[in-house]
Amino acid sequence: MTHHIETHGDLAAAVFARQDAWHRLGTTVAGRAFTAEEAMRLGHLGGWNVHKVPLSANVLDEDGVTTLDVPAFATVRTNPFTQRPEALGVVGSGYLPLQNEEHAEFLNLLADESGAIFDTAGSLRGGRQVFVTMRLPDSLVIGGTDRVDLSIAALNSHDGSSAFRLVVTPVRVVCANTQAAVLRDHVSSWSIRHTSNAKAAVQAARDALGLTFAYAEAFQAEAERLLEQEEDRRAVLRPDPGHVRHDARRRAASGPSGLR
Repeated sequence: MTHHIETHGDLAAAVFARQDAWHRLGTTVAGRAFTAEEAMRLGHLGGWNVHKVPLSANVLDEDGVTTLDVPAFATVRTNPFTQRPEALGVVGSGYLPLQNEEHAEFLNLLADESGAIFDTAGSLRGGRQVFVTMRLPDSLVIGGTDRVDLSIAALNSHDGSSAFRLVVTPVRVVCANTQAAVLRDHVSSWSIRHTSNAKAAVQAARDALGLTFAYAEAFQAEAERLLEQEEDRRAVLRPDPGHVRHDARRRAASGPSGLR
């Protein structure tokens, strides 16, 4: 299983609240959530200064070397561990880098009225992708015993491979594998391109994700209904009780089909 967390020697560009990630990398803040500022400092996500550098190409022919301008740019950052510049990807002229500090502040502004708290943050694939998540305040209880937490995950790329995306999910993002699971099985999502309008999109994101709490209520109602159906079926067919309840909870955890 590959985590793709960015590492440098014994250090890792990741930070987690309360609970270690399965890979045991990064910094875990014990007993509390962390702030946006701590995400940048403890997670080695601050001060990257991602910017564009014009590209050129050298052509060698019988007349010598000709330097050509290329209609593209390299995205370059300051490596948080070595403090040296390094290229992350190739983008077009309209691409506007979104700094990690802006990434976290975007979540701060988005969630300032919901009571959500920072939960995880990290760098993937050598800084090409970054995740920051906030856990929503209210948990769901399925079947009277199974607690399901929902999070808002903000996923960004610095290599031009994807837009800036906000995803509502019951999956805790701690690595590339869990990020892939979130993108595959998310509850709801919203994305913006890396353009000049990106920084003014907080209200649009709030509106787009405004059904989050309505979803949570419907999620719990349908999950309970699935469990009741399985209990009724068990009463008729009488298979192994543990297997039925496990299967019902697995189906409940996938969420209500009509709200994706």
